[in-house]
Amino acid sequence: TGRGAQTGHSPVTSFYFGQGEGPGGGGNYNVGNTAGSITSGPIALPNNPGVGISFNYVLVTEGNGTFDLASVQVSNNGGATFTTIASSNNPASLPLSGVWRNASFSLGAFAGQTVLIRFSFDTLDSILNNFEGWYVDDVQLTSPTSWTDYYAFSASDNDVVTAALENLS
Repeated sequence: TGRGAQTGHSPVTSFYFGQGEGPGGGGNYNVGNTAGSITSGPIALPNNPGVGISFNYVLVTEGNGTFDLASVQVSNNGGATFTTIASSNNPASLPLSGVWRNASFSLGAFAGQTVLIRFSFDTLDSILNNFEGWYVDDVQLTSPTSWTDYYAFSASDNDVVTAALENLS
C-alpha cells in the first residue's frame, strides 16, 4: 500500500520490491545482494503486431547504468528463457522516477503466442541499497482495434481544430 493514495496510478495497492514502506512510500531495498520478481500466468496474446503492455511505476534506485536493475521480461517457452523488453540499465527504457509515471512497450515480437510476463528487480550488489525501490501498478495488455465510425469536417486556413477520439468498445 506504499504510495497507495498518490495520483498517477489506481489506488490503493501495487507490486513493490523493498521493505518498510509506509503510506507515502519511504521504504528501501537494503536487503543485501538479492533479486525478486513477479511472473504472470500464461497469457495468449492476440495475433496483432500492435499488441503491447503498459503500466505505471515509481523507480527510485542507486542510479541508472550498472547498478540496481529493474526489468520487464517476456517468455514464449513456458519460462525456460526470458527476453528483456524494458530495463533501467543501458539504455534506460525505464528511467528513474520519484513520482508515478506511465510506460508502454511493444509485444509485437510475441504476437499470436502464449507468453509469461515477468517484472524483475535485482540489487546486483549489497552496496548503497538504501533507496526506495520499484513500485508497479495498473498493468494492461493493449491491442489496437479497427474503428468503424468515420467523421469528416471542413476547415479553412488559419482555423484551429481540436479533436478528441475515444474508442469505447
